[in-house]
Amino acid sequence: MKVHDILNAHFYCDACEMVKCMEEIPVKHYQMPNGYLNNETEVMIKGRCPNCM
Repeated sequence: MKVHDILNAHFYCDACEMVKCMEEIPVKHYQMPNGYLNNETEVMIKGRCPNCM
């Protein structure tokens, strides 16, 4: 996964191991409880890509 697309979710195909940046799915900003600092949030969606279905 490239750092440039960290604000987007990524999809990992568990069959062919392809990783795709899902530009249409933004990463949500999470409100952290007091005392916690969020430096980075990543979303990885895992499943099967269209080629492996």
